[in-house]
Amino acid sequence: MTEKTTWIEIEFPDLDAKLQAQMQWDHNEEMCEAFVNQLPLETLMLHAMSSGEEMYAPTTVVGCFAADQRPLTRYERGSVTLMTDNYKTMDIYYGEISEPLPGPEPVAVVRAEDLDVLTKVGREVWYANYLTHEGVRVTVSETPAGSN
Repeated sequence: MTEKTTWIEIEFPDLDAKLQAQMQWDHNEEMCEAFVNQLPLETLMLHAMSSGEEMYAPTTVVGCFAADQRPLTRYERGSVTLMTDNYKTMDIYYGEISEPLPGPEPVAVVRAEDLDVLTKVGREVWYANYLTHEGVRVTVSETPAGSN
């Protein structure tokens, strides 16, 4: 595998918030390649209603990729995963998850300095999904390392 460093920007224009995340090519190069090739992505961010602090957005990446698995309860804060078989979503975990279902290794990880913004965004998306029922737009694009 060639060593790659790729950063993505996850922008929430309705919330005036941006996150930077580094792609994790060493976990699953094929899945990362499929994800980066679909960028830029413009979609809506939704929120889990019963399993914890997780947001998800529909994607167009479809396929079965051999990927290492781990329980959702063991994802670190800031993990970005890609579900490509059943739900076809990009998922972002910003806190605790209560369901120990298996999931793929992260395709990206939000940089440490953006984790407080991630938590604020997660709470705003939950509020929008649960109380106001307003859509929260999200745009994901490849970006130079660590740019703002």
